Amino acid sequence: MHVPVLKYLPALIICAVIVFLLPACQRQESNKPEGRRQAQQVNENRDIPLANESAYDTVLRELKKNPDDIKALYHLGDLYFRDGLYEKAIANFRKVVAAEPSRGYVFLQMGTALNRLQRFDEALDALTQAIAKLKDPTVAYNNIGITYGKLGRYQEEIDAMKKAIKLRPRYASARYNLGVTLIKVGDLDGAREQYRALNEFDVTIAKALLDEINKATVEPSRR
Repeated sequence: MHVPVLKYLPALIICAVIVFLLPACQRQESNKPEGRRQAQQVNENRDIPLANESAYDTVLRELKKNPDDIKALYHLGDLYFRDGLYEKAIANFRKVVAAEPSRGYVFLQMGTALNRLQRFDEALDALTQAIAKLKDPTVAYNNIGITYGKLGRYQEEIDAMKKAIKLRPRYASARYNLGVTLIKVGDLDGAREQYRALNEFDVTIAKALLDEINKATVEPSRR
């Protein structure tokens, strides 16, 4: 009676291992950033991802009723943005700000999309508008600083990051970005100051900046 059990024991062990590992695989999948899928399925009738089809359908129905619905136009642009369809997102954001130019957050999102398309001069224009119109332009200062850096305008990048940090002293991304730029211009003491400030509230990002400082110390040619 024991022989059949022993005979199938290897198969049972393999099945148990597969069942044990399956939740871990699912967790890895759920941790992928939204809109960053390696292979996006596309509806054959519309250039939209199937994963968000219901959301797209809802907003497209609203726009069919009223093509000038600003809320729906922004929502559609936001959906495109989240799925990495930046050209389509920008087209919708432009319609929104043309009708309601006071919407600073739309300029912010549009500038970020333009950055990701490496259209840096246009991004500067949009982010400048965002800074002028937002009650809290902290993120816009950080993003415009990144744009200046992409254009090699490091002093303007530094100035923008400092403005972001002045508005929000515990803004980890801005402090890290500032530290990296200070390394580029050879100000390692300034970068270390940002490391010390970061280490007070975000040790993970502080460690990442310290790694960059150490690399620059070992490889001075990078400065």
